[in-house]
Amino acid sequence: MVPLNALPSPLSSSWFQFLAKMVGLRALFDNDGNLKIGPVPHGTPVALLSNINIDRGDPRFGLVSSLKLLYKLTNRLKRIERKNLSPEAATAVLKEVVPDLIEQSVCPDFEINRGHTLGSKLPDEDKEALIEFIKTL
Repeated sequence: MVPLNALPSPLSSSWFQFLAKMVGLRALFDNDGNLKIGPVPHGTPVALLSNINIDRGDPRFGLVSSLKLLYKLTNRLKRIERKNLSPEAATAVLKEVVPDLIEQSVCPDFEINRGHTLGSKLPDEDKEALIEFIKTL
């Protein structure tokens, strides 16, 4: 369970919770507005779940597609729990939503650490000077 005050603003907003309830996602939230997650079975692609784009300021974010994804995930997790599926069967059920998760991911190429670009546009001489300076720290 994720407390309401710990949710990012798109999910904690009353409009999002209202819309979620209207499209049949009432089960995602308890009576206090806390997000209910799980149970999450072994083998779940946690990196895909944790990288779902929920930034309303991001042009790639779509409310309707996010609600559809939440609906699919909720249904799969309920099916896994209701049928008490084995880890292998649960993985097969969750694989059904992997394309949707990748489409909604802020990191669809799974490259999380891209490093930094400090000094990348400097002339070579300045780059070398910067490297030497950093070595002294």
